[in-house]
Amino acid sequence: MRLIFFVLFLSVFFFGLSQKAAALTLESASYKLQMGNFNTSAGQSQSTSFSLDQTTGQLSPGKYTGTNYIVKAGFQYIHSLIPFAFSLSKTSIDFGVLSAATAKTDSLVLTISNSSAYGYQVLVKENHPLRNSQTNDEIPDTSCDAATTCSEYDANVWSSSTAYGFGYNMAGDDVDTTDFVDSTYYRPFPSLESSEAGAVAMSSANAGTNRQATMTVKVNVSGTQAAGRYNNELIFIAVPSI
Repeated sequence: MRLIFFVLFLSVFFFGLSQKAAALTLESASYKLQMGNFNTSAGQSQSTSFSLDQTTGQLSPGKYTGTNYIVKAGFQYIHSLIPFAFSLSKTSIDFGVLSAATAKTDSLVLTISNSSAYGYQVLVKENHPLRNSQTNDEIPDTSCDAATTCSEYDANVWSSSTAYGFGYNMAGDDVDTTDFVDSTYYRPFPSLESSEAGAVAMSSANAGTNRQATMTVKVNVSGTQAAGRYNNELIFIAVPSI
């Protein structure tokens, strides 16, 4: 059995103004440039002992504070010291040969760096349940133990050898530990095929560097599961909050 994981990396940034604002404009019959201001010089200067990002000629740059606000004006405040980045430790999981009522697990590490003042989310979903593409037989998504059922957005205990299916556990930085209480708590993946919204795997309201969480994926099949090669894809969506 081979599971192939694909990463979908999506960064969304939006800047809006609710009122009209004055701007500097240069235009002719063939072009129009409109910006908040035009700089007399800008760029990065460096030597063996220093590195300097500089912008000269901006209107009113600087940090302005009051009782109820902080304004950081100027392009240097937009320049991120923590580039937004997301990665997986591996993109393929192979459970090998499965035996009835004998669960198998494997894991991968999610790593994210984020400079957004409002934080970020990493969402996850599957394209469809584990499926044999030749026969269309499926290994169902887990519903966890009969006494502690789980859902796509609510983890619960999955430890019984007679509770079958496919699901995942999260542990580490920026994981909801009120949901993933410990290593026995699992969820099924939401399905793209069923138009289900992605589930939050990691999230934070703060900026951070190299935040890491471990996703443990688990599969357990019954003795009546049809033999064959089963696979699916997992989709990860990392989004900075704005």
